[in-house]
Amino acid sequence: MNVCARLLSMLTLPLAAESLPVTLQIEAGGGSEIYYYTGGGQAYTDSAVSGLIEVEIGLNPLDARPETLEFVDGSVFYSESETVYSPNQLPKVEELRFTTMNLQGPLMTLTPGAAVSETGLLDNADHTQGFTSGTLRTEYRALFFNDWVTLFDATRDYSLEPEVRPFEGSNRITSEAVEGAGSVLTETLEIRYENVAGGEPVVVWLGATSLTVVTIGGFVASSEVEVPSAGLRQWRVDGGGSPGWQDVGGTSAVIYALGCDPGTTEVPLDLNLSDASASLTLPAAGSRLPVRIETSVDLDGWIPAPLAGGGLVVPAGSTGVVEVDLPSGGRGFVRVVALD
Repeated sequence: MNVCARLLSMLTLPLAAESLPVTLQIEAGGGSEIYYYTGGGQAYTDSAVSGLIEVEIGLNPLDARPETLEFVDGSVFYSESETVYSPNQLPKVEELRFTTMNLQGPLMTLTPGAAVSETGLLDNADHTQGFTSGTLRTEYRALFFNDWVTLFDATRDYSLEPEVRPFEGSNRITSEAVEGAGSVLTETLEIRYENVAGGEPVVVWLGATSLTVVTIGGFVASSEVEVPSAGLRQWRVDGGGSPGWQDVGGTSAVIYALGCDPGTTEVPLDLNLSDASASLTLPAAGSRLPVRIETSVDLDGWIPAPLAGGGLVVPAGSTGVVEVDLPSGGRGFVRVVALD
């Protein structure tokens, strides 16, 4: 009998680095309100935001607190907007219009490994907001001797003239374990990014006319990701490895479920080719989770192997040696699966 042992888990992903890629979905309800103040009145516009933001986030291996953040892809989309002008007093002697169409652009990181404070705040100097598509039309006119005179009228096409702006407002990213979603092997984290506009006045110029701009509002983008449990991460780090953020159910998770010591690198499964059997040796302290030994002839369909003492599952807390018979004849594969 030719038997090959494949020590596989439910999810065979390689050990991950310290960082974790996350796709953040911008939640409905976010947006910005912008006020434009002139000597004769004010204009107001608002727009909703949507889109996906791709980030690479470095999490503390033990408490999953964000320590670094990099924006790597995705775009923020702004809905179409147009100003509504209100004069300080009648009659109206000025008009100001800002019209946006299909405005969008990415958030970008200038500093590799940009740090996140202990409270989750980002240093704005490390990041920028880009505008790479859509148009903005700016119109300003005034009433002279009963005639409207256009003083400024320009349309910017950001696909032809991209713009990169300083990161503005308060920006924070946090992580929190979702209540009740944890288990021995995995837990679910909510990653939450919040942008709150600073609301500080900025002076710009339209030709010879100064304009004070104030922006308020902001948005939230979030995602839930499944990661190794805090206990599994601690066990991996104690063994000299990384937390393996993407390795939710890798081989080391099976070793952890078996109750092995930190640093153990191989599933304690031995094959006896002479009598087509396999034996699983459990530590004296007992296994952490129920496990099942499964066999396959083609790595496609897997069948639970009956235990020598009866049953199909090795209960949590088991010790000693567990034996199973392997399929007879031909080539076979064996794996141990943790039942979280």
